[in-house]
Amino acid sequence: MGKNILIGITVFLGIICFACIDETVAPEKEPIVVDDKVQLELFTRIDPYKIPESRSSANEDGVDMTPWVLVFKGNDMKFVEAAQALTINSTNKRYVILTKQAEACKLLILANPQTRFYMNATQNYTFSSGTFATALQNMSLDAACQALCTEPLSNPQTSIPFANLQLLPMSHVVDLPGGINKNTKIGSDAQQLEMLRVVARVEVIDQETGFDFKGITMVANAAKQGLLHKQNGNAITPASNRVEYRYNNSYSDDIAKAVVNGTEQTTTENPVYLYEASTTYDMYIIIRGIYDGKEYFYKLAFIGENENHLDIERNHRYIFTITKVKGPGYSTVGDAKVSLPSNTQVDYTITVRDEASYEIISNNDYYMGVSNSHYIVYADAGTTKEFHAFTLATDCIRPFPDKRTITASTGLQISSPAAGTSVALPIVTNTSPLKTEVKIQLGAGFSAGTVQLELGNLEKTVSVERRDRISRLENTLTFPEFYCLSAYVEEDDAKTWLKLMSSSGMRDVTDEIIVEDGVINIRVERNGSGQRYGTVYLTTIKDPGSPTSQIIRIKIYITQREVINV
Repeated sequence: MGKNILIGITVFLGIICFACIDETVAPEKEPIVVDDKVQLELFTRIDPYKIPESRSSANEDGVDMTPWVLVFKGNDMKFVEAAQALTINSTNKRYVILTKQAEACKLLILANPQTRFYMNATQNYTFSSGTFATALQNMSLDAACQALCTEPLSNPQTSIPFANLQLLPMSHVVDLPGGINKNTKIGSDAQQLEMLRVVARVEVIDQETGFDFKGITMVANAAKQGLLHKQNGNAITPASNRVEYRYNNSYSDDIAKAVVNGTEQTTTENPVYLYEASTTYDMYIIIRGIYDGKEYFYKLAFIGENENHLDIERNHRYIFTITKVKGPGYSTVGDAKVSLPSNTQVDYTITVRDEASYEIISNNDYYMGVSNSHYIVYADAGTTKEFHAFTLATDCIRPFPDKRTITASTGLQISSPAAGTSVALPIVTNTSPLKTEVKIQLGAGFSAGTVQLELGNLEKTVSVERRDRISRLENTLTFPEFYCLSAYVEEDDAKTWLKLMSSSGMRDVTDEIIVEDGVINIRVERNGSGQRYGTVYLTTIKDPGSPTSQIIRIKIYITQREVINV
């Protein structure tokens, strides 16, 4: 089953907290930092679930301007302070001012806070430095993550939480082994912190033309609360933490209505958001539809391979795709509730997408993803130089005897993870997902080819293209074949000579850019020294605005010729 991970808007965040500043008003100038404090800028991003943004969905990609940073330090990582974000109006920069720390630290970043946070799902506090100090006194990071909870839902929950462009709570943990000082980096323009949403997203797509899908009528056994940040696999599991989503007691309407999208009827524009939950919750949905002229209800469970129930995980997208309706369902929701899932009457699949990862395909047993599905090399061919084409990620543990290969087309040679034109695709040998750097060499005369990945019934193709090495003179690289969304320069030293430009050329001194018209150009500045190298990542979209739109990640490796002394 296909899986697309969509990268969208990059948001630059910072935080500021200072004793002599009114924390409710953004200052006009940068504050003066006292001796025991250090001012840091915070860089974060969030990978969007869908482009364009759904009409009735939450603001899935938005990160608010006032996130919280909680500091934990020492061998036991005990809580020491909390600071909230402010924006400097005159520069539109955001900072965090934290107490300097000589010991190793970790930062728990909480974005898009609700009105209150809960401790151990019961006692609640407003968000403030003082309440965090009270609630987390002498508490370790692990313990805090097990205790800090979102606001609870109602039971029954008669509306979709976070719908209608509300911000989704998000989190991230930053490891600072060198402590906190003036040289501390909390992400960067190119390597931004990956914020994870607290909730999962669920939608239903009906591809059966003879079935009139109306919507999701109810969700049973949904989690009432979620953890603000998931650490070490902890989750809230008591039976009291379960609620039912429904429009009203009589189920006279659907809580998530379907709309027509091309030849399909879907709730993609009206998704359901769920807090994460284990299989012990026995969660399921009931949908409403017209079959053979009559209204029926069908029960669909969150099941994967071999009828195993799926965990609901944060920041994941669960897509029910109805492929065939073979008979009538139940006349009432009550009857559908006590029935078995409609596996005999409805053929459906569930695609699970991890929205924090790469371009991924999945079959609910395992996934396979790549950091980029297109690789462009500006360099000479026929050398022994290795090129890092992409990073491969998988959680597969199955040693398929035949379909477990990385194969290069004519003119390409794989040099890692092993040498050859066809090598074994690495799989997981422990409990952690595996990441593998795939490196290639270009044969003499090579211009274009592919690297083919096969893992069981999953297949992925990475296109490879070679273009001539850039001259030492100033150049502008254009990519009219791609509809661009954003780009960034990877290496710090390359940022001095690789510049990203919009179509208007107004933003021509930047190493990171977001555009609205699909055009991004790369300016390669004149070389006055030796041969140099740099990498640019482009995020593009295929068929923008189409229901089948697909994000394509492109890695561009640029070699510029050195100055020749005559």
